[in-house]
Amino acid sequence: MLWQDRFSLGIPVIDEQHKQLVDLVEEVKGLIHDAEDGVDCYDDITYVLESLKDYTISHFAEEEAMMEAHGYNKLNAHKMEHAAFVAKVQDFLSKDIDFEQLSVLEDVVTFLLDWIIEHILVTDSQYVGVVK
Repeated sequence: MLWQDRFSLGIPVIDEQHKQLVDLVEEVKGLIHDAEDGVDCYDDITYVLESLKDYTISHFAEEEAMMEAHGYNKLNAHKMEHAAFVAKVQDFLSKDIDFEQLSVLEDVVTFLLDWIIEHILVTDSQYVGVVK
């Protein structure tokens, strides 16, 4: 899943942040191949999940501030989706990653792909006309 033009919202700072998320998906997919080959990926998985957590803090704060500054009327619903994302990342971090590496990685990549398709392509695209 490399960056595709259809993911672009036309807001450079947000598009760059979304590209970081696509890069994380690629990183997780690489770890899946390693785990399938029997490589211990615990430290890498933890690093990716912590990176994902850090990403959400900065990206969601910037996106929400932008929507608030422009008076986006669906901001509260958008924040709720962001909160659900953060909770899911925390859920991944609370799993027994060491003994469920492949399963966790597969769940993470599925979750992120669904997020990109459902949230970025659908939900995020709704605020573009307001903030541009």
